[in-house]
Amino acid sequence: MAFEQTLRTVGLPAAADLTSGGTVNPQFYLVTVNSSGQINFTGAGAVADGVVQDKPNAQGVEGEVAILGITKLVTGAAVNNGDPLMANASVRPLRRPPAISCGRARWRHRAALA
Repeated sequence: MAFEQTLRTVGLPAAADLTSGGTVNPQFYLVTVNSSGQINFTGAGAVADGVVQDKPNAQGVEGEVAILGITKLVTGAAVNNGDPLMANASVRPLRRPPAISCGRARWRHRAALA
C-alpha cells in the first residue's frame, strides 16, 4: 500500500518537458536541480534533490518537488525501508551498493510503486 504524509515541497521550473522522452508519467520520479534552478530527471548514479509530485509538461512549467517527508516513489527494483537509494539509467531509484558513494542518501520510504 502506498501512502504519503505531510511533505515539505518546493515549486521549481522544469528544464524540459518531463512528460516526453519515454517517461509519459514522470510523477514520483527522482529529480535534480540544475545550475539554472530548474528540475530534470536524476541521471544514473547521481544525487537526487527530491521527488517530483506532478507532471510538468513544458520547459519553465513549475513542478512540485518533495524535499522532505514521506512520499510515493517509482522504483526500478525492490527496496526496503531505510535503504540508501540511487537513480538508475531509467531514472528509477535502486538500492545503492555499499561501494558506491552517492552523497546525500537521505531517502526513507515505506512503500514503493512498481
